Amino acid sequence: MRIRLLCLVAIVGLAALSCGGGDTTGDDAAGTPEPQQNVVEVGLTEFAFGMSAEEITGGNVTFEFTNQGDAHHEVGFWRVEEGTTIQDIERALNQGGPPKGADDLSGIPVLSPGYSTAMARDLEPGTYGFVCMLPVAGEKGYTPHAAEGMVTLFDVEGTSGASAPAPEYTVTVTDDAFDVQEIEAGDHWVELVNGGTKTHEFALFSPEEGNALEDIDRWFGTGQKGPAPAVFPGGLQSIPPGDAISLRITFEEGRTYVFQDFENEIETEFEVGSG
Repeated sequence: MRIRLLCLVAIVGLAALSCGGGDTTGDDAAGTPEPQQNVVEVGLTEFAFGMSAEEITGGNVTFEFTNQGDAHHEVGFWRVEEGTTIQDIERALNQGGPPKGADDLSGIPVLSPGYSTAMARDLEPGTYGFVCMLPVAGEKGYTPHAAEGMVTLFDVEGTSGASAPAPEYTVTVTDDAFDVQEIEAGDHWVELVNGGTKTHEFALFSPEEGNALEDIDRWFGTGQKGPAPAVFPGGLQSIPPGDAISLRITFEEGRTYVFQDFENEIETEFEVGSG
């Protein structure tokens, strides 16, 4: 399947729709303080992203992505040089690459309409960007959603002192396979760990009944025409060896899911039990 080749072209990331970058604290029923959370809510629509603020607080940040549109979208995530503009990014994309000095931080590969996922990241002060590079049919053939305006930049300043959500499950990829724990249905924080010696991705999807990998490949190749042959609840673009990033993913009872790394030809199928 060419999800990585056709659609997981992680060029600058996607944009946050609403940003709640402040810290929050609370007490549980026993009076024990809950960990601080620094949450940024991100909405994906056709074909734009909006932010309630252009600055968020650094340290540990939880990005909560919701696809509020009718199309599938992805979240490429980059840190860019100070002074980089949207016009610089658009110019670079038209020339076939990211802007000069951009650092790929990896984001969410594909997210189905109506689905939400969250990603916890440690961010230093600087300028960051989100972009969607999935293709859409137009007069000049297929162009990425970024060409329709799905690019944004935001600044990170200071540090919140927030804590990362505690993962409930761990999925580790080696150079040979994904090691997937038995996962129950529901919303769960999952730590995705690259335990190999190469860069690996965690593309995640669940084929609809009667569809095979070649059907998903064909659907992406035609610019997502017709009903989607799979559900895409999140996942992670490529990360270097030794890295670990936590995502909140919704798993549905009774569905079969696949973690895949296209470039390294690794995939693991697993079923989700009752919650």
